[in-house]
This record gives sequence, structure tokens and C-alpha cells, in this order.
Amino acid sequence: MTTKGGTQRHNSWRNPAYEKLIVDERLSDAALTYCPIVDYPPLPLLRTIAIEHPESAKSIILEAMPYGTMGAPVFRFTVERGVDNTLTARRTTYQQIAKQLRRFAAVFGDEETRVLAHEIVERYPNRTALREELAFAL
Repeated sequence: MTTKGGTQRHNSWRNPAYEKLIVDERLSDAALTYCPIVDYPPLPLLRTIAIEHPESAKSIILEAMPYGTMGAPVFRFTVERGVDNTLTARRTTYQQIAKQLRRFAAVFGDEETRVLAHEIVERYPNRTALREELAFAL
């Protein structure tokens, strides 16, 4: 068993039969209640949540973005001394962002994804590798 942030996901609480029922019956409220049990909700569950709770589905995807992608968390009013609130400048980090944007596009479509990708690139305008990785969405 591993914790969040490790290379493996802990999904011992997943119930494929229940997930299939939720998706097949389009039970958006049940999907929203079920997803906190799952470390990384699959696309069918995210799409089901988005039926009645689009903002919740968006936040689930955005919370999976690497730290600093969308800026400092809302609850952080001051920058902590010695803590860098910016995105790590590594291609692997940019690839993680691209992966989450693809998930976002699969649930919400290309137009909303394009807007989100532009926001991210505008936050870090001098990072050409980031722009390259997100080129599919720009």
C-alpha cells in the first residue's frame, strides 16, 4: 500500500461493479460521493460527476495538477518564507500538466481546455518547453 504522491495509487477501496452502475445509470450524486474513496478517478466517473456537478469535476482534475500550475492555493494569503509557490521547471512536470489537460478536454471539451491552457502558459510566458507540451490545447 502506498500513499498519495507515490508512484503507485492505492485503490483497494475501488468497486468496479459499483462504478459501472454509477456510470451506466448516470448517477452524478453517487459518483461525487464515491470519488473521494478513489485516488485518481477514471474518466467515466468524472464525466458522470460533470453531469450535475461540473465545478466539482473541474476541481478534481485541477487538484491533480502539479503544485504551482494554477498559482498559489486560495487559502494561502501570504507567501511562506523560503517556500517557492511557482511551478517546477521540468519537462516531466509539463507532461503531467498536459496529461491533466487531456483529461479535462475529455470531460469538458476543447474550448474550455484551450482557455485553461492559455491561462497556464500566460502564468509562465518564458517557459518554451511548457508551451511545447501544451501546444495540442493552445
